[in-house]
Amino acid sequence: MRVAIIGAGPAGSALGILLAREGAQVTLFDDGRRPELLVGESLIPAVIPIFKRLGIEDTMATCGRLKPGVSFVWSESERFSFTFARFAPAVPPYAYNIARPQFDEAVRARALAAGVQHVIARARLVPADTGSAELA
Repeated sequence: MRVAIIGAGPAGSALGILLAREGAQVTLFDDGRRPELLVGESLIPAVIPIFKRLGIEDTMATCGRLKPGVSFVWSESERFSFTFARFAPAVPPYAYNIARPQFDEAVRARALAAGVQHVIARARLVPADTGSAELA
């Protein structure tokens, strides 16, 4: 099976990893453009099993900051905090804060290591004469 994925961000790259492991020939198309300001990612514990499945949790631990819980602050007097351990074992007792460019690169690098091809080009779907769509 040959698969084209438009977008080499975390979702496209993660899908590429999973499909390549199942034997698909996967190509990611992405022009590499990113907004000037990319905020970090404040991740939740539910992503940890996904990171493990993708083989990137060690990278997240190295380039991210361990996050054992969260705090919500509405004002100086209104605050709510909890640790993720409170919900274990349903979810891991931790998550990570990570810079988005590092997050993107970690997943994309893993995809390339899994055999996914990366074409740096702007791609789009266009209508075909057959009533379907073609990659242009």
